[in-house]
Amino acid sequence: MSMVGNFLLVSDNEIAALLAAPDTVHELLDRRVYEAESPTDYVDVDKTWHALHFLLNESAWDGAPPLNFIAVGGEPVGDEDVGYGPARALRAHEVTSLHQALERLDLSTLLERFDGPRMDALEIYQSPGWAEYDPWADTNFAYFSRAYEDLRALVRKGARSGRGILIWLS
Repeated sequence: MSMVGNFLLVSDNEIAALLAAPDTVHELLDRRVYEAESPTDYVDVDKTWHALHFLLNESAWDGAPPLNFIAVGGEPVGDEDVGYGPARALRAHEVTSLHQALERLDLSTLLERFDGPRMDALEIYQSPGWAEYDPWADTNFAYFSRAYEDLRALVRKGARSGRGILIWLS
């Protein structure tokens, strides 16, 4: 089974409704992501989520807001399990702060932080194997760059449109 990082733009009103009634999160995800022919305002970073968290925070699970958003940031939407625990919500003002932070981190800066042996030691998902992994190799670079740039674009869109983000692992 794999763990996939998911990100969906939502309004602050939708976040408030989810926090008031966490059991409605499944209906929202079904309607906006799983049942939609081509979901908009949604990014799936596949299995790069934990490595991206590490590259942003240089830690397996820790990190300061706003860059800790992938693995631990945001407010849990109750205790409704949406795959691997509850979804987490970032409100619009938090997305604006995140956008500002991500705009200062281009992909090459991020990949300079890549440390395969340390990532294996910290059991960054999908460990082991990071020690032999070359993030600069063409297919690897495309895998990370697409995930990171898609995520940055979603955050940028959220900041410009005044929306929050729902984050979950499935």
